[in-house]
Formats: sequence, structure tokens, C-alpha cells
Amino acid sequence: MFFDIDELHEIQQQAIKAGLHNKRSLLMGGILPEYVAMLETNDVPSEQVFLDLEAMDDPEPIVGGVVPLERWLRNAAFATSMFPTRQKFFRERADRVEKHKLQQADPAPSLTLPERVLFDSELLPVGFLAGALRTSSAVAKLTVTRFEESEARTQPYSNEPMQYFGTGWLIGPKHLITNYHVVDARSEGEERATQADFELQGQNLEVLFDYNQDNVAGERVKTSGVKASNSALDYAVLELERSMEGRPILPLWGSPVEFAGAQRLPVNIIQHPAGAPKQLAIRNNLAAAMHNGDLAYFTETDGGSSGAPVCNDHWHVLALHKAATMSLGKFNYQGKETVWVNIGTLMHRIVDDLKNSHSRLWAQIGAILV
Repeated sequence: MFFDIDELHEIQQQAIKAGLHNKRSLLMGGILPEYVAMLETNDVPSEQVFLDLEAMDDPEPIVGGVVPLERWLRNAAFATSMFPTRQKFFRERADRVEKHKLQQADPAPSLTLPERVLFDSELLPVGFLAGALRTSSAVAKLTVTRFEESEARTQPYSNEPMQYFGTGWLIGPKHLITNYHVVDARSEGEERATQADFELQGQNLEVLFDYNQDNVAGERVKTSGVKASNSALDYAVLELERSMEGRPILPLWGSPVEFAGAQRLPVNIIQHPAGAPKQLAIRNNLAAAMHNGDLAYFTETDGGSSGAPVCNDHWHVLALHKAATMSLGKFNYQGKETVWVNIGTLMHRIVDDLKNSHSRLWAQIGAILV
């Protein structure tokens, strides 16, 4: 056996603490359905976990090229990616199963070996793609017309309005969130807009959903202005002129993110870089550090990406992307040294500020916390 009875009970308890006893289909992902169908079932989810573990605790079966218990443990590690201690627990036991499997393998030399996970597993459930598409429909391109002394500014030698681009997303059916500096519509080094101009820029801001490729009209929505903002946290909440019922509301990670730089936390960003059609930066884009309430990460962005949601693999929003910086020291990323990382304000700080400083608005927004 891979584990003794006490170790199986420990794995069961850790799974229950992580809420995985209600996610059997996720835990069995990648295991041959015919094998799963043969396992004994129980109406009590916590008891089902132990029955599954006990049945899979057998070094013999390799089902469809997969050791079921190893796959189960790696699925558990994926499902607990936001809790590094729990993730480490499941990953270490998955590695132990794999090591045992290799030790028992036929030692005869061969140039061809069964498929295996190289380094950290990048396997994801197909639902990851569905989540990306769902999240994408809540993300919009923002176009902000610059105002000065309450007048719309035009381009030099032209009647074209001076415009700035950003990204925003639905935090509620009728509310959208982006960066303060996106609405501020000022270039680096300039003074901030006056309060009157800032408000005019919010009222005249254009939101464009479904701008997924060139020559696509998308859905244009106007705003009725900024309803809450904080320049220090670099966020602004705008109210849309109409509710966006039918589009998803992105779930917010409302508590502090548990992360240390030595751990592995992939992040994914859906954005409108440089005002271009919507683009995705997904996977192999790792968080690098936590710094003064910000999350630092390597995920690719560009001007116009400001205000984009920084999501985990479950498409929960961890942070509000805002900038790139070279002030956090050196990092090694994909074998190369870099001093540049992107940063975003952690969502739990924004949520706390909305609850404390804008409690009535927070109640109206109808945000989803996870």
C-alpha cells in the first residue's frame, strides 16, 4: 500500500478541511470514468472521500496510464492553490506515490517511458477554459476623454478628443471597477486632474464590452459617474447607466492572500492592452512577491491593461492590476534575471475600504466574495 490507515485518515481530514469532500468530480478529474464507476459509493461526502482513498491505495492499478491515487492527490493540490500549506501537503503525498511507482517499475533500460508529469503539473480541468470565457464577458475596454477646466481637451492641431485607454470589469450588475489613474486620464509626471475634471471624465467614460477582435462593434455602455474612489489604493468604482444582467459578476477574493515568494501561484489576466481587442495572459505567469498590500507578478501587460482583474486558476479576482515597477529587487523568472514586475492592489484591501468608507454603495453593488 502507498499509505497506512492513519495516513489515509489524515488525507481525508485535510480534504474535508479544504472543502474538497463536496468536489468529488474535480478530485476524480483525469481518472478513467469506468474505474471511478467501479468504486463503492456512500451518500455522506466525507465518508466517500475515505472510501475512494482506501480503494485507490493500491500500487498495482495503472488505469489509462494514470495511477488513480496520484492523480487524485494532484487534483487536490490544484484545488488548494490559494492555501500553500494545504497544497504542499497534497503535493508531497502525490510525489510520494509517484516515487513509489518508479521504484517498483521494471528496471530494464528503455528509451520510451510512460507519460509523466514534468516538474509542477500544468494539467488543468477543461472548466478552466470555460471560466476564462465567462470571465472575459465581464471585462471591458475603457475610453476616457480628458477634461481640463471642465472642457474636453483635443489633440494638438486636431478636433479629435484626447483620449486614454484602460480596462475595467463588473464588480456588480450595474457597477464597474478600474484604476483611479485610468479615470484620472493624466500622463506620468503630470498633476492629477481637479476633482471637477475627474468627475466629468468619469461621467463621459465609454465602456465597451465584447471587443474581442478588430472590426467587432461590441456592446457600448455609458456611465453615470464615479461613485467611489481611492487614489492611494488606485481604484475607482463607476455606475453604469443600465444594469448588465446576463453578464457574470467576477467573484472577489475578499480575504488576505496567503503567499510567499518561494511558493508557486499562477495568475491570469484578461485585459485590453494599448486599447487593443481583448487579450489573455494565462498560466506560466507566476506571482513573485507580496509588497505593502500589493501582489507582484510576471504576467504580461501593456499600457491600457490598467484596471484588469488579476485572477487565480479558479477565476477569483485576487488583485486589481495597476502598474509595473522595478523597485522590488531582482527576480529569476524562467531562467532569466529581471528587475521588472507588474503589481496590483489586493482585492481584500479594496473590499475593506468600500465596506468602511462607502458602506451604502457596497450594499448596492451586490459583489460576490469568496
